[in-house]
Amino acid sequence: MTSLFGFPQHSSLDNRRRTGAIPARQGSPLSVLFILVAVVVALTAPCASRADDLPAASIVAVMQTISPYPAGPVLDGPGTLTDTLINPGYAGGTSTATTYASYAGGTGTITGNGTTSGGANVPGINPMVELSFSFEVVGPQSGVEVPIIVTGSGSTSVSGKGFANDSMVVGGGVFNSSGNLEACSEAGLAACTNPASFSGTIDADVYSNDTTDTVEMSANAEGYETSTWSFSDDPSVEIDPSFTNPDDEYSIIFSADDAAPPPGTTAPEPGSLAMVGIGLVALVGLKLKKFGARAET
Repeated sequence: MTSLFGFPQHSSLDNRRRTGAIPARQGSPLSVLFILVAVVVALTAPCASRADDLPAASIVAVMQTISPYPAGPVLDGPGTLTDTLINPGYAGGTSTATTYASYAGGTGTITGNGTTSGGANVPGINPMVELSFSFEVVGPQSGVEVPIIVTGSGSTSVSGKGFANDSMVVGGGVFNSSGNLEACSEAGLAACTNPASFSGTIDADVYSNDTTDTVEMSANAEGYETSTWSFSDDPSVEIDPSFTNPDDEYSIIFSADDAAPPPGTTAPEPGSLAMVGIGLVALVGLKLKKFGARAET
């Protein structure tokens, strides 16, 4: 039945449906499909943001000076520290140290160098740097023994009179670990028991979806009289390429907090993106449902 203007008029059946006497039909199959997509996205969102559950990377750099000189600056986070001291005594002297530490997405580095000059009365300065970040092996099954390899390179050097130490270790829930990597250098002091540099691996096993493990690096150095020194440390973590599991795929997630993100490059986290997607899908589903209801009238 149509009106004078050609628009369809509602029948008594339509009136009863609108008043609830006869329930309207549900949304179209397309809207149901969108709802299913939203459910899938919601289920995958926790997996995508699991790295957020790991502890953030920790970087601590300290310029420690010898009394009576005041302590140098302390930095908790990435960056560069420079501390220069001039001995007010009769002999004069200068001690300079520069350290750098950074972490981003499973890649961490620490470096340092320094010089002393001015003879036996030169003021001492002992820079210390510590960097640690966490990782976890994730996969479809929990409790699977997955072998990992931590590859590291480090170096120390000293000329004149002084020392430099450098070490790398993996800890946490690892087992069957092959130990740690260490290096040291000295000149005019007690002999070191480690080589001046290292380039090797630490093999260990971890349980998937079960434990949080860490890679820790630390270095310190000091020069006396006239000397130069330096240290560096650079690790990487991977699943042993020889590990094969034909039914499952495993990967490594790292501390999500980049201690040194480049300026202006912040991006939404995977979990946030998933929530945005759910909202968009829900809006589209509501629109389709309303459209289906209008088509029935």
